[in-house]
Amino acid sequence: MTSVRINPDIFKAYDVRATYPDQIDERVARAIGAAFIVYLAAKRIAVGRDMRLSSPALAAAFIEGATSQGADVVDYGMIPTDMLYFVVARDRHDGGVEVTASHNPKQYNGAKLVREGAFPLESVWLHPGRSDLNSQTVQRKR
Repeated sequence: MTSVRINPDIFKAYDVRATYPDQIDERVARAIGAAFIVYLAAKRIAVGRDMRLSSPALAAAFIEGATSQGADVVDYGMIPTDMLYFVVARDRHDGGVEVTASHNPKQYNGAKLVREGAFPLESVWLHPGRSDLNSQTVQRKR
């Protein structure tokens, strides 16, 4: 996987928020998906999305990145964030992502990332100031 330049400001405390397609697009989603798997050493994750027009393409790209690292992905389709959290815990996934920008205006999109048990994944896995992201630049969780 080649390095993808990403504005580090899109990584918030517990999620990713950016304008589509200038700050987040399919390349960025693919890179985040791959890095998410590497960081968690995940074997199986859940993916859901909201109803924004860009969400299906971003979810598909995230899934492509995740599967490129060998993970199995259960795509729950359009599903509320709290339901995604529920299935991550109930079905014992190693993690999950909801492609959403929550309450932000329609030009935004992003992701809420959780680890096993549906606990929030802090964005510390992207080291502060780093703007290149690929599966080799992300360290696995300890």
